[in-house]
Amino acid sequence: MPFIYIVAESEGDALFYLTCAERVHGTAFEYKFIDSRLGTGIAKARKMMRHMFAAIRNSGGGGPGIFWIAALDNDRAPQHPDGARPFGTLSASDQRKTNRHAELLAEASSHNVSRPGAIAVPVEMIESWVLQALSPGARLDLPAFAEQEAALAIHYYRLNHRSSPPPQLKDLADAAMRKRGCSDWYEFLIEVASQLDAETLAQQSRSFALFLDDLKRWKLT
Repeated sequence: MPFIYIVAESEGDALFYLTCAERVHGTAFEYKFIDSRLGTGIAKARKMMRHMFAAIRNSGGGGPGIFWIAALDNDRAPQHPDGARPFGTLSASDQRKTNRHAELLAEASSHNVSRPGAIAVPVEMIESWVLQALSPGARLDLPAFAEQEAALAIHYYRLNHRSSPPPQLKDLADAAMRKRGCSDWYEFLIEVASQLDAETLAQQSRSFALFLDDLKRWKLT
């Protein structure tokens, strides 16, 4: 059975990316989750990628059937695959964020690993891909923040809209999970990924299209 090493922000996220790969290739994979949330941000993700590539090299350099995925939410980084920021003033911390897709790609390119992989940088976070997958072909006007009660969301909406924030990405995704009757977040992510139309989602989201293009380059034989 083919094997994937996965750097992601949670094991739920890793299961979503794993299931996407299984749907694209029509086969099951074994996987190893490498947690990038022992710290925060791009620096920690790059560090965990180094651990991942070391594990691949220690396995013999990665023969046929060994692949990898490196994932990190965009979280309002101003440079990203979907273009310029669609909303107003970013916080000072957001403005300092680098291009996360480019950073992960550069880290991967710096390692001498023979097996192909995939970079996943959802804009703004994995919930964006989930919500778009649940509305195939729709052009959703998605919010940019995780939760409506988050301090950053409250500050942004007061500054730009003179209002309280509406439900944000995690709020909307939680509502969708309850509507589908899923018992937990892991079950929900696997269900969405196992049923998504990858080509349609790629048309809705440039960031998913980049991830899908990477997956399609994998040769399982």
